[in-house]
Amino acid sequence: MAPEQAMGGPVGPAADLYALGVVLHELLSGTAPFTGSSALGVLHRHVYEQPVPLRQVRPEVPEPLEELVLRLLAKDPRDRPANAQEVYRALAPLLPVPAPARAAGPGGPMDPTRPFLRPYAPWPDRTAARAQPPAQEERPSAPAHAPAPVRGDTVAAAVDRARGLLDAGRITQAVDVLGGALPAATAEHGPRSPVVRMLRKQYAATLMEDGRFQAALPELRRLAEDRAAEAGPADPQALRFRYEAAQCLEQLGEPAPALAEYRALLPYAEQQAAADPAFPLEIRRRTGRLLLATGDRAAARETLLHLLFEAERAHGRHHPLSVETRQALEWLDQARG
Repeated sequence: MAPEQAMGGPVGPAADLYALGVVLHELLSGTAPFTGSSALGVLHRHVYEQPVPLRQVRPEVPEPLEELVLRLLAKDPRDRPANAQEVYRALAPLLPVPAPARAAGPGGPMDPTRPFLRPYAPWPDRTAARAQPPAQEERPSAPAHAPAPVRGDTVAAAVDRARGLLDAGRITQAVDVLGGALPAATAEHGPRSPVVRMLRKQYAATLMEDGRFQAALPELRRLAEDRAAEAGPADPQALRFRYEAAQCLEQLGEPAPALAEYRALLPYAEQQAAADPAFPLEIRRRTGRLLLATGDRAAARETLLHLLFEAERAHGRHHPLSVETRQALEWLDQARG
């Protein structure tokens, strides 16, 4: 688990690269980079301790490979490789050269390093396969799991069925049912009707619960736009839709637009703090964690200090949010020192 993730920050591509570093370290050394008698002890080491360089355990490990693993395991996300392509470029020269027998045609044994040495090259037997005329195939039928169109008079039944599926924990099937009901409900009631809005809201929430953030994002944006056009940009429900859309952006690895949305939402949330005091605190919390995960420590510190002040004023020093924020600030101080 990456240090920023252990501190409760959002998970992004940098955390995935850290996880790759953990796997590579264990593959090459035989042991995980950090161990302990408890999960809490292991997390503490991930956050505060430096890993043992591989060549101290396995001197035969190439020095460039040791350097790459140490970069992947950097505490600061900014010190890790920029992306997976950079890691690939560093690993490719270290792969063994295929033996001539392995590089023969499709009749010889397959070279196991080929997907890594030439990931975008065609397989040797594909050319021969293309030379043969394609076999006649039956036209495939529609996927069995595709949602069937729902007639107007069964929209209510579809909603009830989706709720039953959700109660049974069958989230993916509930998503299909709700998605199939939307076109019929829109045709019958109009795109801005309360029925369609309620259905779209439940559809978006179910998509998020199923982890389909890419599909949930446009639904939430449309809900937010429709609600803001009707009740104004400060409407609490419109703000909630925008907040959930920002969460989708986080999960999709889009920190910049997510931060922009949280910052745009904060003034509205603060104006409504009397009615919903937890909302601005949660926005600040997510903003601070996202800044921390992206490596902007100065902005993260400023946001978290403000959050700590507001959380202690609202809930006291020993509230979980106050304790969590204080720990994040302590980690920042130690990382800076």
